[in-house]
Amino acid sequence: MLNCMAAGMAARGRIIAAAFISCALILPLLASAFEPSESGLRFPFPDFINSPSNNIEQGIQTNDPPKEEEPENQMSYKSPLKDKKPKIEQLREQNGVEDQPEAEPAENEDHGDESEAKPVEGNGEPEPVENAKGGLIEGFYEKDCPQAEQIVNEVLMKNLQKDATLAPAIVRLFSHDCLVKGCDASILLDETPSGEDVEKKAGPNGPFVRGFEVIDEAKERLEAECPGVVSCADIIAFANRDSLVNTGLPTYKVAAGRRDGLSSLAENVKNNLPVPDTPLQEMIDMFKRKGLTLEDLVVLVGAHSIGTAHCGVVKSRLFDKRKSMEMDQNYVEQMRFMCTRDDNMLPFDGVTQNKMDSQIYNEFLAKRALLESDHVLAKDPHGNDIMKKMAGDQAAWFAKFIGAIVKMGGIEVLTGNQGEIRRQCRAVN
Repeated sequence: MLNCMAAGMAARGRIIAAAFISCALILPLLASAFEPSESGLRFPFPDFINSPSNNIEQGIQTNDPPKEEEPENQMSYKSPLKDKKPKIEQLREQNGVEDQPEAEPAENEDHGDESEAKPVEGNGEPEPVENAKGGLIEGFYEKDCPQAEQIVNEVLMKNLQKDATLAPAIVRLFSHDCLVKGCDASILLDETPSGEDVEKKAGPNGPFVRGFEVIDEAKERLEAECPGVVSCADIIAFANRDSLVNTGLPTYKVAAGRRDGLSSLAENVKNNLPVPDTPLQEMIDMFKRKGLTLEDLVVLVGAHSIGTAHCGVVKSRLFDKRKSMEMDQNYVEQMRFMCTRDDNMLPFDGVTQNKMDSQIYNEFLAKRALLESDHVLAKDPHGNDIMKKMAGDQAAWFAKFIGAIVKMGGIEVLTGNQGEIRRQCRAVN
């Protein structure tokens, strides 16, 4: 009996010993399968299982609070930065500023006539800046008539859809206004108190300058939107810019604040506006008096990349034996063939007639200039050098053209209390 009891006790002892040995071996393995956390131990399920949404789907719940920080290479249910936007975007949204496509820059390092727009803190919008030459300001109508430029653009685009030739006509209207008495819209007046002939009746203008109805329509809309605020001179400047851009020039900002002139005299046109047979030095002197250089002159005649001339204006040169001999003979014959009537229209640029590009300088250099004034510029050594540079680098010409047209837009402008804001563009108030 005792032997049996002893045998049983020995057997139980061996079982207990075996159990202790098993525990000793298994517990460390189990312990190594847990990770420490701030609240105790957590079983390291893969992250896609730890995700709250997947825990619900698979009936698994965890009691651990979410970690404040997780390594970047771990998947998480919601990234702390996922719904956040950069601070600048938040500020723009708070201020109601919408992102706009940025136009290609067209800077002219030499003209120095238009200061760079500086950002205003907090809203990302450009601050109106003063034009160094004319006392004009970018964003001049921002408070009193913020839709001014948009309205001018809408009127112009509507009319260009009907008649694309209005683009060069508006460009001509702008330059013929600015070169006479400055950019004061005097070219728009039908009459002045003196009763003398006005600028639009002068020989270089007359039937060759048009686009008045477009300006009238824009003025009428602006008077309905913000009466007595936007000048006719600024309307021409905005329409000129949009006409150039519509034909291929990069966009640019137009400083405004021009006031309208009170008089217009045809006699003022004579010594201020070149005509096709104006001698070279006279042209240079005319532009110099307006603060424009020879380079400005050469750059600006590149606007003849678009538009046409009446046959009657150039016919004498085409049929003059001596003058026509200086031209490309195939070109002469072609123009003569097209010039059967004085009112026929001949393109300045027979290659890309409706596009602002530097191709026009290749025509000038190849003796295919329709106007004698462009031809004499191409013959002049300095003018020729400038044309060669412009012909070979269209981007440089674009930049210089914008600089020169901005400079032209600041010629002898009336600002502040000078002149007036006309109620309608064809008559003084």
